[in-house]
Amino acid sequence: MEVWLTLCIQEGCGMKNSIHVGLNKLSKLYYKILTKFYIKRVDIIIDIGCGTRPQTFFVPYIHNCIDPYKPYIDAIANSTIDTLDRIWIFNQGDWVKSIEIMKSGNINSVFLLDVIEHLDKDESLKLLKETEKLVSDQIIVYTPYGYFDQVECDGKDAWGMDGVEFQKHKSGWYPEDFGEGWKVWVLPYAHIVNSMNEPIKPSSAILAIYNKR
Repeated sequence: MEVWLTLCIQEGCGMKNSIHVGLNKLSKLYYKILTKFYIKRVDIIIDIGCGTRPQTFFVPYIHNCIDPYKPYIDAIANSTIDTLDRIWIFNQGDWVKSIEIMKSGNINSVFLLDVIEHLDKDESLKLLKETEKLVSDQIIVYTPYGYFDQVECDGKDAWGMDGVEFQKHKSGWYPEDFGEGWKVWVLPYAHIVNSMNEPIKPSSAILAIYNKR
């Protein structure tokens, strides 16, 4: 495992909010550069736990979106109905179902963006190992650094939908949780607001990429 600590500026809540915003923009820019440089452009992907926002790093030939909450999947399907740049496949299901899909055919890369923190760590680690065996190119993970509490507003999620049950965080992650074959970057100031867009003490995020070949 390679761990690259980036943008190592002391985080604290005593700084002016405008500085937080500036550092957050810098963190996002660095994240964009990293993902552009390290994520392979492949043909077939599974976007696990995509919510209402499937990955936008590149356009694959086949983009398989899977999420346990059907209204999220329906929202993507409706918004992409006229999109002709790829083949979209929509499935309601969880990570376990994704693994069953992977067993039935070749999948180049798997995206787990803001997903693993929603499961117990032991379960996520087991599923990560299984995914490592089945993927042919990469696994891309993005998750908060450490435990990041998720808030809700009047029983609604950040999109005003009833998916709160699926948005709860159950685990916190650190670079050492990823093993051999992984590159890991820590990005400070990745989070300066919570899911309700309310200011919080800045916190970091992890970008982890597994390369099969």
